[in-house]
Amino acid sequence: MTRRRVIVLSLASSLLLLLMLAAAPWLLAWRPAAHEAAPTACTGRAPAVLAGQALKVMSWNIGHLAGPTPTGERVEPERLERNLRAVVATILEQEPDILLLQAVDDGDSRTGGTDQLAALQASLGNRYPCSSSAFYRQARWLPYPDMFASAGTRLAILSRYRLEHGERLQLPLAKPSAFGEQHALQRVELPIRRGGAITLGNLLLDDGTDEQAQRQGDQVQRWVGGWLAEGRALLLGGDFASWRRPPAPGHAPIAEIPDLTAPSPEDPLRVLSPGASPLRTRIIHSVDIKRLDALQPPQASGVSPHAPLVVRLLLPAGG
Repeated sequence: MTRRRVIVLSLASSLLLLLMLAAAPWLLAWRPAAHEAAPTACTGRAPAVLAGQALKVMSWNIGHLAGPTPTGERVEPERLERNLRAVVATILEQEPDILLLQAVDDGDSRTGGTDQLAALQASLGNRYPCSSSAFYRQARWLPYPDMFASAGTRLAILSRYRLEHGERLQLPLAKPSAFGEQHALQRVELPIRRGGAITLGNLLLDDGTDEQAQRQGDQVQRWVGGWLAEGRALLLGGDFASWRRPPAPGHAPIAEIPDLTAPSPEDPLRVLSPGASPLRTRIIHSVDIKRLDALQPPQASGVSPHAPLVVRLLLPAGG
């Protein structure tokens, strides 16, 4: 083989390798189905809830544990550890039965590749034996700005009680992207001892534009209407961004906390912590579930730009 031929083959091989590396992020890109399983896991024999019992629920967008770090910048490990401790302290103080968490990183280069859900579970001990999660962003390699960066963020539910039949439902996207956020609704069943179940949902809507949040919220409302028509008891929490439920007649018979369609601003949850985005965090439930009380607990400064919401509810008494 001549020297010239060797050089040509070497250049061709190098070019092919570069093309393969450039194409790899797209070839390996995550493309979730419109409807797919989101497995549940329980350690030990977790109990089922009882009909008519009180249930304390916390919903919180923990903001990747990144605090005020600008988007795109790597978060210092010390900040991540400090914010993890602060989130755990708030959870331990409030002692919710169920946690609905949003913006929980797993394998994201920006936050050190840490599995934040596993870190939370380790810090909380055996208080929440059941869990389920669903990714809404996942990429092994990002083509920008650093080809060797990765992304991973998910919704997560932690529960003292047994969870079953987890699934991920894809929300409509403004512009499908192999590397961006692909917002979804996470749904599980909370079985009731001696029969029946509560449909439990967790979500984070797109905050890119009000129009997109409205499209996704309207899709959620259609799902909710269908589940209620099937006779399901429903509890749905999360970060609703700028979505406003339309007050038109015929909407699904649900209650909201805080109630953004109320004619007067007397609900104490409208008086909220300065600097937070509190109205984004909401809990919706079917009217057969009764609200006992609700509060927004204080959180340490710099943990998350989103305020947690804690609600105590009374489950249906059953037949």
